[in-house]
Amino acid sequence: MQKRVVILGSGAAGCAAAVAAASKGASVTLLERANDLGGTTAWGGGGIWIPANPYAAAEGSPDTFEAALLYLRSVGLGDSDRELAERYVHEGVRILADVERHTPLRWNTIRGFPDYHAELPGGRVQGGRSLEIDSVPVGRDMLGRMRPNPYRSLAANRREIEAGIDAAEISRRERDGIVAKGVGVCAAMCMTAERLGATLRTGRRATRLVPRDGAIIGVEADGEVFEGQVIVATGGFERDAALVRAFLRGPMTAPGSPPTNRGDGLRMGMAVGAALGNMSEAWWAPAYSAPGELVDGEPFFRMLFGDRAQPGGIIVDSRGRRYANEATNYNDFGRAMHDFDPSAFTFPRVPSWFIFDASRRARFTDGPLAAGNREPDWLRRAARLEDLAKQIGVPADTLRETIERYNSHADRGVDMDFGRGSSAWDAYSAGFVSPRDQLRPLTEPPYYAIQVQVGCLGTKGGLKIDGYGRVQRADRSGPIPGLFAAGNAAANPFGMAYPSGGATVGPAIVFGWLAGETAAML
Repeated sequence: MQKRVVILGSGAAGCAAAVAAASKGASVTLLERANDLGGTTAWGGGGIWIPANPYAAAEGSPDTFEAALLYLRSVGLGDSDRELAERYVHEGVRILADVERHTPLRWNTIRGFPDYHAELPGGRVQGGRSLEIDSVPVGRDMLGRMRPNPYRSLAANRREIEAGIDAAEISRRERDGIVAKGVGVCAAMCMTAERLGATLRTGRRATRLVPRDGAIIGVEADGEVFEGQVIVATGGFERDAALVRAFLRGPMTAPGSPPTNRGDGLRMGMAVGAALGNMSEAWWAPAYSAPGELVDGEPFFRMLFGDRAQPGGIIVDSRGRRYANEATNYNDFGRAMHDFDPSAFTFPRVPSWFIFDASRRARFTDGPLAAGNREPDWLRRAARLEDLAKQIGVPADTLRETIERYNSHADRGVDMDFGRGSSAWDAYSAGFVSPRDQLRPLTEPPYYAIQVQVGCLGTKGGLKIDGYGRVQRADRSGPIPGLFAAGNAAANPFGMAYPSGGATVGPAIVFGWLAGETAAML
């Protein structure tokens, strides 16, 4: 008898589960709450972090499982799920091969991309663990069904952009439906799932799991019951204010994902007695918003990624003080924003301020602030630092002292306070410029300021799973039959850690695939 599998969500986790289950002969129905496919993955770079992969080895940079697990222990500070981490590392290469066998996706290394904490034991300075897809033809029809990317990224991967892809080729790709990055990952897998017989339905919100005799036998969506084993891949809960207040470790005011990420899968799982894990954590990031920028009628928050590493800018707190290396990875910078001052009884880094000078403004594009374009009214600007401090409400003397201290360190080419420019990741994120160039002083008026909020790409806590993606019971009596989870709807195996680029989509694909395989065969 053909197994029936119902998948909730169409990001990387849900798409991987759909292809895996359909390839094993299951009857697959995928339900997506939004009107478009792709979920949060469609907004991102689509990179995956897979240690000991053959792509790096073929380029003369072999890796080992043992080194990867040592690194995960180093970066996790005792907070990771060792069993799931081991399962992830050992299954990742096999599953990527399966994905390539069943879909048009082809992976390649991101050249020079190091682990975020490459200097820790087991870390990779020379890179090779973070992978991206080659640009993939999916056709205009499939592309038209995917969630639009508000960052408006080019239809090209990093290698192609670094090599200098021209405008004519980008135009051709847009005409022909050739894409890269996260939207390419999801589009190619959605296309494959349909070819294998899966049914993909958008605009269908699941609200209740259907239990029978202690097992899950289906799910209710918009009043209709879909029978089968259920894989929850609905994303995180960062867009639900009540869940954010209940679970996250500190303030989070700028969710950087689609507005449909409201914890539907989490609430359904809790209602049937599922165990939870890693609930205080998220994929943290500093973020900002430009007035009037909306997605589905909700505010769009732009994450500050590599922008922070470029020369001519620093980030200060509400007291006008630097507090972290601006070039560090976005997750760890976001975590640093949660500092609490018990004397003042405030979170002094929420909000913070991104301060930069005219030289930087003329050279770099920061989100909607294209170099040379007219400056929007919301951008704070002043000829004197004292006037800028007054505009943003920070002590003028402290802001001037902070910038003068930073400038003195920049003149020497060494950040004595936070080590900016000293790590492999700092060098990569700043475009491999020297520490002296990365630390260029802020000396050219006018000076600018953008308010920085503490945001996240998504939450990373959710339903607790085993190595097959099976959701565990809260009473520790084992898995709930018929219920699986993957992606940001599941408790992430890395705990508080963010090993490197692709450590969000990587586990989504690996555990989504494992869940799909298992659901199709049980």
